[in-house]
Formats: sequence, C-alpha cells, structure tokens
Amino acid sequence: MRDKLLFFIKSLKDNNQITGYDEAAVKQAIIMPILQILGWDVFNVNEVKPEHSTGGGNVDFALMEDGENKLFLEVKNTGIELEKQKDQLLNYSYKVGIPLAILTNGIVWWFYLPSLKIPWEKRMFCTIDIIQQDAEYITDRFVDFLSKENVHNGTAEKKAEEAHRRLQIQDKISATIQEVWDNLTSEPYESLIALISDKVKKMCGDEPEHSKIIQFLQDYFTSKSETDKRRKPNKQVGVSSTQQYGKKSPKKPIFGFYFKGKPYEVRTWKGMLVKLCEILFSIHHREFVDKVLNMMPQHFTKTRNELREPREITNARIWIETNLSAEATEKRCRELLELFGHSKNDLRIKTN
Repeated sequence: MRDKLLFFIKSLKDNNQITGYDEAAVKQAIIMPILQILGWDVFNVNEVKPEHSTGGGNVDFALMEDGENKLFLEVKNTGIELEKQKDQLLNYSYKVGIPLAILTNGIVWWFYLPSLKIPWEKRMFCTIDIIQQDAEYITDRFVDFLSKENVHNGTAEKKAEEAHRRLQIQDKISATIQEVWDNLTSEPYESLIALISDKVKKMCGDEPEHSKIIQFLQDYFTSKSETDKRRKPNKQVGVSSTQQYGKKSPKKPIFGFYFKGKPYEVRTWKGMLVKLCEILFSIHHREFVDKVLNMMPQHFTKTRNELREPREITNARIWIETNLSAEATEKRCRELLELFGHSKNDLRIKTN
C-alpha cells in the first residue's frame, strides 16, 4: 500500500494540471484514488458515503465502519482558500461527535480533531501540501491518519492526538522562550544581571559590580534602539492592518500571521520569523537547512554563539539571528519565501 501511494503522490507532483481542477475533478482524480489505495472501498456507499447528511447540512464524504461515522472529508476545488471553509466542517463534525475531520482542496489537506474543546484553529494537528512537501512525508501522514485500517482500529485517532500534543508542546515552548527572553531583557534587568554576573564569575573568576553590568545593558539597548529607529520606514497612510509582503509596514505590534491561509499566533516579530522558519523546515526538511546555511550564512548557523541574539529552529538543529528590527524581520521573511519558491501572498501579517 505504501509504495503504491508514494508512486501516486509523486505522479500528482508531476501533474501540472491539478492546480486548475474544479471540485468534481479533485474528487475523481485525487480523493478517490488516494482513498482506494489506503484500503477504502470507494464503490461501497456503506463505507465511503458521498454527500452525507449531518442534520445541519451535507459533508462531501463520510468514511464509515458498520454504519458508524469515523471521519468526515470535505472537498473544495484547488483555487479555494481553505481558511474560509473550515468552520462549517468543524461545526458538523463537532455536533455529530466525529473523532477526525479533513478539509482539502486536493493539494492542501488540513487534519482536525474536531471534538477538542479548544478554539477551532487549535484543533488542527497536521497539514499536508502535495506540491510543496516531501513525497515520503506525505505518504506516511496519509497512512497514519487516513488508512482504513488505522481509522477503523482507532490507531489514526491515537496518532492524531499524539501529533496534536507534540504541536501544543512546541508552541508552548516557543511562547515560553520568548516570554523568558522578554522578561530578561526588560528593565530593570534583575534576572539578566544575576545571570550575567554568574557567567562572568565562572569564566574569569571575579564577580563584576552590578553597576558595571547595568551600564553595559543600558548602552547595549540604547544602541540597539537607535539602530532600529534609523531603519524605521516612513509612515504610510491607508495601509491595511493585514500586511502583505512587498509593502513597507510600520512597526506595529504583531498579533499573528497566516501562511497559506493557516493562522499562527505570535506576539513578536522575532516570534514570527522563527515560526516561519519552522514551517518552512517542516515543508522542505533537509533542503531548508542546506539552503539557508549555504545562501544565508550570516543569518543562520549551527553554533549559537556565532550570533548576537540566536533563536533555535525547532527540530532543524540550527540557529537564526533575531537581532533585527521589525522592518528587517519582515524583509528576512520575504527573502525566505522567495528562496523556497513561495508566493509573497502566501503570508499575511496581523498587526491589529
């Protein structure tokens, strides 16, 4: 099954026509073959039921076992932005008590645990992009979460819960790291002074006076602030609060961003840069590491002490420089998108 699915996924990657498929073509040329390879009897309406009524509306496919709904699958054409479609599917799934739900336009697949009692956007546990991601990775995720055997015996739900748990842990770690750093680098610097004092004493044997550390920190952050001000773009009138790349944006507080329609919560510009790198790594894997180290060596490194303000990219085992102004951070994100062949419109920034 896996080899056959891998071959089919690679054939989709080579098919330039799929980006223009309407909903019927997506179902016929992508959805049904994938389901069939994964063990589903697509010609048995008691197993793969099309236009299944949920009581409040219809879902494109209900995957069933002995008359019991196991998974809802909603299909759109390849030009549809999934972000605007998720609420209906998740509503249906939640009310019926479906353990797993998938929203797809044939190319991008969003996997959900709809019964979780948390905001809709946080119920997603996996994203597949047939064009952008590695074929091996895609194949493994389909087998894990959508094969008939795993869905029927409950393995798919267990794997989904574990994947969701790992995502929550990584998000929590990223947010906590940022919070710790913000606390360390905010006046009056007590925690940072104690940390620096301890490190200096261990390295040279003598404990520095706190007044000397305070003076160093004040000089450092004053210099950094002046540098950021020099880089600040001219104020523009009428700029949308949701910024698209290619436009200069003022240094407003950031509240999150969308990548390919999927929302991500961040509270700092640096957090957005790191999160975008983690997303690109999940898509491009080894290629991401090789490219950024070779083509952006002044910004990425395997050794954290080579950078002024390093942040680790989760699972990639490399570090990125985040000692940047908001404008420079946005520019760096744009450079990364272009480097890996993504559209500048794939990313939108929420600033209010």
